[in-house]
Amino acid sequence: MLAVLLVVLGVGYALYRVVTRGGLSSRDPALRELRVAYAQGELSEDEFKQRKDVLEEANQ
Repeated sequence: MLAVLLVVLGVGYALYRVVTRGGLSSRDPALRELRVAYAQGELSEDEFKQRKDVLEEANQ
């Protein structure tokens, strides 16, 4: 019974991680700052995308 509970909890946690993963980018402070700068109009859309791609490549 305990083993089944542990498996269910493990699968639930794995699904939670996949759903909330948006994941790495939501916890990366540099990406968060980049989004703020874009939202405040400090970056163009193209510049935002280029910088975002660089940051995501560095985190892989």
